[in-house]
Amino acid sequence: MNPKVSCSPIQLYPLNQPAADKKARHQGLHQVKKAADKEGNIYVVKSYDFSYSRFRPLTAKERKENIAREIVASHILADEFKLPAVTYEQGRIAGKSGESREMVISKFVPGLSTLWETPVEKIKNPDEAVAQCIVRGWMGDKDIIVNNSNIWITKEGKALAGDFGNAFAKKIAVNFGKKKGTFEIPKANLEVMRAFATFSNILPVTEKIKNLSDEEIQKMVHKAGSQHVHGWNLELENKLTDILIYNRNQLKKRDPFVDFIKGNHLFLHPLSIKILSGLELGMQPIGKALEKVISRMMRK
Repeated sequence: MNPKVSCSPIQLYPLNQPAADKKARHQGLHQVKKAADKEGNIYVVKSYDFSYSRFRPLTAKERKENIAREIVASHILADEFKLPAVTYEQGRIAGKSGESREMVISKFVPGLSTLWETPVEKIKNPDEAVAQCIVRGWMGDKDIIVNNSNIWITKEGKALAGDFGNAFAKKIAVNFGKKKGTFEIPKANLEVMRAFATFSNILPVTEKIKNLSDEEIQKMVHKAGSQHVHGWNLELENKLTDILIYNRNQLKKRDPFVDFIKGNHLFLHPLSIKILSGLELGMQPIGKALEKVISRMMRK
């Protein structure tokens, strides 16, 4: 399949305003700010400069791949599975020193809250919320297990999937035990799945993923990448496709999402969810302080 890139980054102009609500308990490690295009449309801009897992600045190739992963994952969820999601594009914005950089951007949606501020019971589209978690699990989104800031709730109570920066991990679940399948939890938000998971909203989604052919998966990746990623190439297309094929095959061997229905999982206990969520929240001040230090270092 020969990728044909039909997109180009959207030129934006910084507004020097934070995009995250000051009242939000969790704002993520990567800084997000507002910017506008020449027509005055407001966007959220997210930069990829530092790897918090490897504790070093990203290389140009890693940064380009991270941008592509976030964009492709968002469009597969929204365009192929028809689920409510924030979709990402590429934008170009001038930095303080005048250089122009490509970043991940999305249209600004006012009035969003996260599961930190809004109880899960307020979600009005529970079946779609469950489907979002399952598809993100298949895409190997390792940031969605307990991260209550990556599911956003509109004023009307509609759950939107957002922030796919950690998608495309080559595994569909995390194994906490040495024996395969022991203490295994799906890569899905625990609160959403525990509150709403049923056979009727899990099985249609997992069966759809299991029945995808290799060619259908590649077409999904190709469509999202070639239409929305500037500089899309066959190497990146094959890499992301191979990950989704691998994860589909893992799902065929064992469907970890049904554990939420059976209710026999240690990490599905309400106390476990509170402990895990508390640990994540407790790490945020450390992450924010670390980001400020790194930002100063990189500006020198």
